[in-house]
Amino acid sequence: MAVIEYVQWLLFIWYIVVTLLGLVGYCQIIRKFLFRVNYLKGTLVQKHLKQFVEDEPKNTDLPYVSILRPIKGLDPGLEACLESSFHQVYPVKKYEIIFCVASRSDPALLLARQLMAKYPNHDCRIMVDETESRFGLNPKINNLMKGYINAKHDLLWVWDSNVWAGKLTMLKSATTFSGKGYERGRKIKVVHHVPLAVATSPGSRILDLGSKLDEMFMTTAHAKYYMGLNTVNTAPCVNGKSNFYRRSELDESVRALKLEEKLKGVKSGSNASPYGEAYTAASSSVANSGNSSPLRGASTATLIEESSPKSNPVSARDHPGLGYFAQYIGEDNMIAIALWNYPRSKPGYSKLIHEAVYQPVNHANFYTSHDTDTSGWMESLSTVKNYVNRRTRWLRVRKYMVLAATLLEPSTECLLAGAMGSYAISRLFYNAHNQTTILALHVLTWFLIDVSQWHTLRRAYKFYYADQHDPTLPSFLPGMTSTDKSVWFSASRWVLVWVIRECLALPIWIIAMVGEDVNWRGEAFVITKDDGAKRTHLQ
Repeated sequence: MAVIEYVQWLLFIWYIVVTLLGLVGYCQIIRKFLFRVNYLKGTLVQKHLKQFVEDEPKNTDLPYVSILRPIKGLDPGLEACLESSFHQVYPVKKYEIIFCVASRSDPALLLARQLMAKYPNHDCRIMVDETESRFGLNPKINNLMKGYINAKHDLLWVWDSNVWAGKLTMLKSATTFSGKGYERGRKIKVVHHVPLAVATSPGSRILDLGSKLDEMFMTTAHAKYYMGLNTVNTAPCVNGKSNFYRRSELDESVRALKLEEKLKGVKSGSNASPYGEAYTAASSSVANSGNSSPLRGASTATLIEESSPKSNPVSARDHPGLGYFAQYIGEDNMIAIALWNYPRSKPGYSKLIHEAVYQPVNHANFYTSHDTDTSGWMESLSTVKNYVNRRTRWLRVRKYMVLAATLLEPSTECLLAGAMGSYAISRLFYNAHNQTTILALHVLTWFLIDVSQWHTLRRAYKFYYADQHDPTLPSFLPGMTSTDKSVWFSASRWVLVWVIRECLALPIWIIAMVGEDVNWRGEAFVITKDDGAKRTHLQ
C-alpha cells in the first residue's frame, strides 16, 4: 500500500470520527432541548418543582449554595443577567449572592447596589477592592478571590456577570451534588451548562455582523462539539461561564497537586509552578493580616464589604484552591483538569447539565439609519474584527493547554472536514470520481443540521417558561420581542452569516497559531509555552 493510500485512509477514519462526534452532539441537543420544549410540560414541571422547593420537609436535602458573580464594567444586558441570580427557584435561606466588583470606580457598582436594595429578602453582599488584589495575572481570578475566600457555603456557583440563566438552573445543578453524586465510577466535582450567545443588535440591518457571527459560532459549531465531547466525556471539556463546584474539593485538589509538584522537585514560586510570586506574596500578606476583614491589610488591596461581614474571618491560606489558577488566562479548563485528576486516589467527573445559559453580545457601538450608508458597513466590518479578535484570543489561550485538540480543531469545521472527507472517499471508493458531489452533500447535510440546531437552542429556555410574558424573562432572549425576527432579517441573510462564519474558521485558526498576544478586558498578555502568561503593554 502506497504512502498516499495510508494518508487517504487516515483522513477517512478521522472524517468518520469527526462526523460521528458531531452527530452525537446534535442528537443530544435534539433529545435534550427539542423534545422537551412544550409549554404544557413546562407548566407541570414548574408547578411540581415550586411545590418541592416551598415544602420544607422535602427541601431539607437541598445543599446551601454561594453564588459568585465577578463584575467588571457594563456589559450588554448586565442588569437582566445579574438579576437572574435573584429569580432562582430555590429556598431563599439556602443560598447567598456575592457580587465581586473589580474596583470602587467600576460603573457597574451602582447597578449592583440597586439590585441588592431591590431584593432585601435575599442574602446578598457586594465585595469591592479599593485596589485590585493580585493573586496572579488572571483578572477574573483576582476579582473572584474575595468572594471565594469569604463565601459562607462550600458549594459554589461561579457565574459570569454577563450571562443569564433560567430560574431552575440552580435547582437542577445543586441537586446533582446530593446523594451519592457519582457517575462512571467517579465523583461528580464539576457541573456546568451549555453556553450560548445571543446577538442583541436591533433593527433590520446587518450592521453588527460580529455579534451574529458570535451567536452563530456558539449555537452551531461550538454547541455541537461541546455536547458531543461531554457525552463521550473521556476528559474534561468545560467552559467557565457557569460552573458549580465545591470549594473544599478544589482546595483538596490543589493541595494534592502541590504535593505532587513538591515530590517532583518543582519549587513553589518558580515559573514552572502555577503559584507565581504575586500569588505567594498576596496570600502571605492576607494570611498574616490580623485585621477583622479577611483581606483588609493586605499589601495589594483594601476590601470593602457592603453588608454585614462574616464573624469568623478566613484567609487565602485557608482556601488556596482558586488562587492557584491565577497564573492561567484560561482558568476554567485548568480548574476542570485539576478536579478531574486530583487527588489521584479520588478522581473527579465533570457533568454537563442540559441547561442553556445565554450571553447577550453586541459588538456595535454605532448605528446608521440606512442600509446603504458607507459608514454603517464600515462599522459592520469593525464588529467582524471584534469577533475575529475574540475567537483568536481564546484559541491562543488554549493552544498550549490542550495542544492536540487545538491543532485538530480546524478539521471539525464544515469546510475543512468536508474537503478531507470528500477527497478520501472519492479516492478510496470511487476511483477519484464524485468528489464535488460528495462535498456538496456533506455541506448541505451540515448546513441543515446547523439550521435545526440553531432554532432548537435559541429557544431552549422556553421549556421552563410556559408564559412568554413572565416578568423574569429579559427582552434580549430570542422570541421575546417583535424585533427578534428583524435581528436576523431573512433566511438569505442567515445563510450569509453562516457562510461567512464557516469561511472565517480556518483563517482565524491560522492567525491564532502564529501569535501569542491576547487582549482581555483592557489588559494585554503573552501566552507562554508552560500554559501560563506574562503581562505586557497594550499596543
